[in-house]
Amino acid sequence: MSEFGTGRSRIMEHLNERNVFDFARAQFDRATVDLDLSTFQPDRIAASILTAAILTKAPAAPLRLKVPPVNKQEALARNGLLFAFANRPGPVSFEPENPRLDRHLEEWRRPWTRGTRSPLLPLGLDGGLDIEPSIVGPNHAAFVNPHRAGGAPGSNSGVADAVRPWLHRLLPKLATAPERTTTGPEFVKAVGTMIDELVENVVEHAALGNSLDVFSLVLVSIARGNKADTRHRLYIAVVDTGPGIIETAARKITGRKRPGQMLVPATLLRDLFIGRSQDLGRARGYGLPYVWETVRCWSGARLVATANEVLLRSDGEDLETMSVAPVVTGTIITATFPLPPQRHDAQQ
Repeated sequence: MSEFGTGRSRIMEHLNERNVFDFARAQFDRATVDLDLSTFQPDRIAASILTAAILTKAPAAPLRLKVPPVNKQEALARNGLLFAFANRPGPVSFEPENPRLDRHLEEWRRPWTRGTRSPLLPLGLDGGLDIEPSIVGPNHAAFVNPHRAGGAPGSNSGVADAVRPWLHRLLPKLATAPERTTTGPEFVKAVGTMIDELVENVVEHAALGNSLDVFSLVLVSIARGNKADTRHRLYIAVVDTGPGIIETAARKITGRKRPGQMLVPATLLRDLFIGRSQDLGRARGYGLPYVWETVRCWSGARLVATANEVLLRSDGEDLETMSVAPVVTGTIITATFPLPPQRHDAQQ
């Protein structure tokens, strides 16, 4: 048995959207994957990308995890990695054994449904929490497979109905108190709508048909930064393991495009956010253009998305795309908002 921290497994530098794809390709092209979680330092966006990579890149390979100190275990829930560990088909083991984390993995397999209350105690906390998301903590919440919550096709997923009151409890007073900002309620409403649009986007592109409805996994996570340099930021991520939005959008366009017209994946992903893909027809709601407009509306907000070997990002102005290593199957969309929220037009 190999030791943790030897060879290429020592590549545990700070991970972000620029280096996480190469890291994942190096780590997951192995018969057995070892991750030393005590030295694992992905930022929030990189953690979302890793969540999808763990689920879809060599998903059957045994995964051995070196347990981090107790004071670092909460971060695994905050960044969604427990969702990936719990739902990949291959075996997962903790070294040393950790029955407490094993119990938490069971909760991360339980789909969220409307009106349910979480019985799960956040890592390191005592007492019950009367709150609706599947997984909750002091500054984070997660919805496990909300696309399976039921309801008629095309109906509101119900996530926003739980997100909005939860956000009012999550955000510090500096983000919602009228004496500090008048945009708190507007911000909570906009974020709730954006999250619901992202969940409906999953239903449209990753969970159509019985087989995909069963096998596509979805995680919706919301978290406030917990470090001195990040605690005034709100992170939102939606991760799915479907075929990827570029692929499913291309299927709909194929057969409608003009003779000689070529589909460029990076251009198609950009057009989906801008709203230029007219061949897709009218969606249920606002769709991805609403997501980008929401990011553009709030000062300092940032959008990062990846699907089908394309990475897209924006700091609220233009949308930049680039090719990335093929380590993820599915779609990942993340948005970051500084707190307290401030509209762009309020600065002018």
